[in-house]
Amino acid sequence: PKRDWSSDVCSSDLFKSEVGLGASQTPREQAFCAHAIVDNHTLVVNDATRDGRFHDNPLFVGNPNIRFYAGAPLVTEDGHGLGTLCVIDRVPRTLTAGQQQALEALSRQLMAHLELRRAMIQLRQADEIKKKFVANVSHELRTPLTSIRGALALVLDGGDTAGEEARELLAAAHRSANRLLALVND
Repeated sequence: PKRDWSSDVCSSDLFKSEVGLGASQTPREQAFCAHAIVDNHTLVVNDATRDGRFHDNPLFVGNPNIRFYAGAPLVTEDGHGLGTLCVIDRVPRTLTAGQQQALEALSRQLMAHLELRRAMIQLRQADEIKKKFVANVSHELRTPLTSIRGALALVLDGGDTAGEEARELLAAAHRSANRLLALVND
């Protein structure tokens, strides 16, 4: 039976490695991997000539004449199917249980690597946001502190216009402004 793949999987198969296959992309409606992604389990087609799902598939009846397919789904932690890690051949083959386990283990390793890579990208983005925030806050604090320090210095250098108690308070404010500016700069 024909399936409606429109909302289930990506728009096409993109082969990251296609040694000997001679194809770099196939439409979604022809993709063998779509079955593995939709059903969310490893799909093994030992001989496509004996599997009715592919009797009219252009990848089976024409170039590249696929006869064997084994693909383990690549699914994100949140359940989004990205594709499959697969092995394709033009002659029928059989996977041993160990080979299928290895294919599934490799697909899990690949997803762990992709998830780690995505996390690293998110961390870099968060670090950039933090750096921009710190630079902005630093600038916003430094500007008024510089003005306060300058005004206090002018008053303190103005001589005896202020009483001794006022001069001590202004000097304390000037020292505090200097410490705050040093903290912001650090």
